[in-house]
Amino acid sequence: MSTCDWISFLQFPFNYPARNPLFWLLLSPGIVFLGAVAGGSSLPVELFFVLLGVSYPGAFIMFAVNDLYDADTDEWNDRKLVKDDVIDPDEDYWIVWGWTGVFTVFAMLPILFFGKPSTTVLGSAILVSAIAYSAPPTRLKASPIGSVVLTAVGGWMLYALGYSFTADVFTVPSRSFFYGLLSHMGVSLGALPDMEADRQAGIETFPLRYGTATTIFVALLTVIVTLASGTVSGPVFWYLVVLCFGLVSMWVFERYVLHFKALLLAGFGFLVVLLYRGIFAVV
Repeated sequence: MSTCDWISFLQFPFNYPARNPLFWLLLSPGIVFLGAVAGGSSLPVELFFVLLGVSYPGAFIMFAVNDLYDADTDEWNDRKLVKDDVIDPDEDYWIVWGWTGVFTVFAMLPILFFGKPSTTVLGSAILVSAIAYSAPPTRLKASPIGSVVLTAVGGWMLYALGYSFTADVFTVPSRSFFYGLLSHMGVSLGALPDMEADRQAGIETFPLRYGTATTIFVALLTVIVTLASGTVSGPVFWYLVVLCFGLVSMWVFERYVLHFKALLLAGFGFLVVLLYRGIFAVV
């Protein structure tokens, strides 16, 4: 590699947009944290390093690999073209996989050093799932059923990963399944703005197979069932209440982008306020 190649390689994580900050700042580390809280009252200091590993490093692995193999789709995606947020599969192929290897080490080292064997298995499975979601030969995101199963199992594994740090993973409560459903809900809603690009590229996502209204209805039903199950409490409960009203407005008025951004902003702000006031009774 030439000097310019090395510079491009080193600059890539900084130039690559911090895609979906809600995912890597709150959702993924949050599910791991909730699992750890459910497993025991005292949280090990080492858990902090695991949360760092599943934040930006974990998000980079998932989204950069996804964008690498979504290059054909992104050519039809006005949202990404406007932001110049398209990876060149020819120029960036080895850069993406090189940094995927680096961030895999960052994500797995705390799990290997501080976790149990079951924690290592879960961490490895999460990484494999994140890559299998987008990369061939599996590329499960192109299958409506495959994407549902993988995202739901992935959300559950994140919860179980945190739980395994403070308890025996084989005693993980059955309510953890709802975090898998919520993960699938987030991925399905996130695919709604890209429906036209996915249609042009021939990728049959869940929204394309079942339609916008059905996708939003399933998301709404998931939130209602989760709230009714008593799975969550404290700020997470109230965040889902805000989300529920936002989904109702999306379903009734069919204005996805406007209402989705509004409900995310309102829900995130509400959660921050509750955390600031010290109301953190989550399970």
